[in-house]
Amino acid sequence: MEKMECRGYVVHKLPEGGWQVTAQSEVSKDTRPEVYLTMEPDWRDAALSDPAPLPWASGTCCVPAFPRGYRSYLHLRFPDGHVETEADRILPLERGFNFRDLGGYRTSRGLAVRWGKLYRSARLSRLTQKDQTDIRQLGIRTICDLRSDAESGRDPTPGDLAPDIRRLPLNLTMDPNTPAHTAGSADQALALSMLRDSYRAFTQSRTAYAEFFHLLLEPESGPVLFHCTAGKDRTGVTAALLLWALDVPWDIIVQDFVISNQFTSHLMQLIAPGGGAVDASHPLWPMAWAYPENLEAAIETIVAEYGSLDRFFAKGLELGPGWKEDLQSKYLVS
Repeated sequence: MEKMECRGYVVHKLPEGGWQVTAQSEVSKDTRPEVYLTMEPDWRDAALSDPAPLPWASGTCCVPAFPRGYRSYLHLRFPDGHVETEADRILPLERGFNFRDLGGYRTSRGLAVRWGKLYRSARLSRLTQKDQTDIRQLGIRTICDLRSDAESGRDPTPGDLAPDIRRLPLNLTMDPNTPAHTAGSADQALALSMLRDSYRAFTQSRTAYAEFFHLLLEPESGPVLFHCTAGKDRTGVTAALLLWALDVPWDIIVQDFVISNQFTSHLMQLIAPGGGAVDASHPLWPMAWAYPENLEAAIETIVAEYGSLDRFFAKGLELGPGWKEDLQSKYLVS
């Protein structure tokens, strides 16, 4: 989050860390919110510790950054009791990447996805000890690994990152280690075509998706992290289905999907690990890019088979009546 506007106030993320909350000139002082910085993503939990509001000066409230490794949340509490919460979406890691929080996205009804409950990431096998410590502080209870058995065997997730680590492999139509996916035998059109076919194949993973969404619906399930190798394709389709089920508009779902393009250099090192410079002319470049058209192809495949996403969840995943209301009640906040 670089900039957010709410009720006549603008919240800027500062380059050095922290935030600045600024009142627009036409806003009355009577509408000024109390500003808090806490370690709790839910204001109701933060209020229990009775934090002190930060001071305003000439229409501006400067919010300091927490020390690196400590997750913080900015709360704006308005006089009518309404609370807006913001946080860093992307979590910085030393050896991990594409690790982010799905919190804060607004639904079509104006509700927001809860911060600190749903995380997505690339592989977790190369984390430093500090990375692992930072992730454990998030209180993640379950990690869902969407990779194949071969991938998980080569790059295992640290077993003590969460109490519950589940293997939920999604279907693939290709093996990234086959000769067809080396720089010498592929071109960009072929790479893009095969990648798009994989997106269609992900949607056939009904067993994995059923277990994933049943897990999310368990009343006592804690914060959940799901990941694949790059955190872009299998994770991207899974995040899109989850956000759609939470009533997040499609344009915002796509905005979340393309955040992976901030990590293209990391992704190319996975695909072409030669160590040299790689640019957009590389034959495998499409494998490292998050194309919205690929995501659309996955959704179109589901709709072609089931008639709608609602029927996919209800019939394909057998979630039962009231599943969407239960999911939204658990992961959305007003």
